[in-house]
Amino acid sequence: MAHSVSDADKRQGITEGDSPVVFISGATGVGTSTLARELSRIVEALGVVGSDTLREIIRTVGFVAPPNSESAKQPASLVAKALALSSFEAWQVFRSDRALPEENHRIGTPGGPTLEEITEGFFLQANAVFEAALAVAYRAMAERFPVIIEGVHIPLNRLESSWIWNSDRVFRVYLDCENEEKHRRHLEEDPKYGARERIKRERYLQEPNWGAIRHIRGLLKAAARDHNDVHVDSSGMKPKELAIRVGKAYFDWLLRVVRNSTRYGP
Repeated sequence: MAHSVSDADKRQGITEGDSPVVFISGATGVGTSTLARELSRIVEALGVVGSDTLREIIRTVGFVAPPNSESAKQPASLVAKALALSSFEAWQVFRSDRALPEENHRIGTPGGPTLEEITEGFFLQANAVFEAALAVAYRAMAERFPVIIEGVHIPLNRLESSWIWNSDRVFRVYLDCENEEKHRRHLEEDPKYGARERIKRERYLQEPNWGAIRHIRGLLKAAARDHNDVHVDSSGMKPKELAIRVGKAYFDWLLRVVRNSTRYGP
């Protein structure tokens, strides 16, 4: 659907007719990939890109931080180490050059991380992956290729520091699972984790990993708070029902953008 573009889009070379991009943010196990697949059929997205896929790509080929980015402020070797770990384990990169925290400040098993370490490690990794997500979004818009980018590495408040925050081409969704027991059950029952991946699923649910996943969920929720993002909870909703709900919000958003586009001019 073509419409006029905002000043932010014009500065990036985004033109009328370029395709919208959907960002879906959410913690491990809440169902962002499932929602993305179901939603892609409704909004006719031609591709779904997972942030874990982006992490694997930049980990394999090497990550070069854009100038003035958050990642550029960190040692490249530290970012590389974080990219080699799961998001809930990235805190481990700090253990080689830091004294162990006091036992009563740790979570999970003895020797487990502090909340501060989990936070630092997660954002060290997420900031790098997010730069890759922005590059995909920009290219998808320019190529008029509707795409959904989903995963744990999409803290929505990071969009504020990029041109994409003021773009009329970006639809933002935060997927939550407030109830911890339902979050755990979702991981246990997710068909994506079959018998062959049982060990992977069990690793998510053991401590300190589970505590880290729940803490990151809180970080992403805070990142999505106080913004006009669509906020949905996967608790008690079937994937198709959830996708229909988000799809309706998407088309309502698209209609508002079209109606407001006249303020920018051609």
